[in-house]
Amino acid sequence: MPLVDLKVVVPGYAEAIERQDLVRDVAFLGVPETLCGIEVAPMTFRHILWLQLIRSPFIGAGLPKADTLHLDVAAFFKTLAPLGKPSFALTVFDRKLKADLKRYTEAVGKLKASDER
Repeated sequence: MPLVDLKVVVPGYAEAIERQDLVRDVAFLGVPETLCGIEVAPMTFRHILWLQLIRSPFIGAGLPKADTLHLDVAAFFKTLAPLGKPSFALTVFDRKLKADLKRYTEAVGKLKASDER
C-alpha cells in the first residue's frame, strides 16, 4: 500500500501544521502576549509549576471562589509577568496589581456586555 502525503491530500493540513509549529515555537522566544489587555509572558512549564504550587484554580486546583478570585487573578498575572519572577509577596495595595486588576475587570465587563447583545 503506497504512503499518502496528508499535506497534499487533506486541504488546509499543511497550513495547520505551519500554524501549530509557529505557536509552539513562539513560547521559547519569550515574546510577550496580551491577555485581557494585560501583557504576559508565554506560559512555560515553569509557570505551570509555580501556579500548581500556589494552588491556582486556573491550573486545575478546583474552581475559583468569589471571595478570593481577585487574588487568584492577581497571582496568575504576576506569575506570567514578562521578564518577572513569581512573587509570593502579593498585596492588594500594590499599584501595579491594582492597575492590572482594573484592566482585567474592564476586559471582563466588555466580554459580558458583548455576550448580552
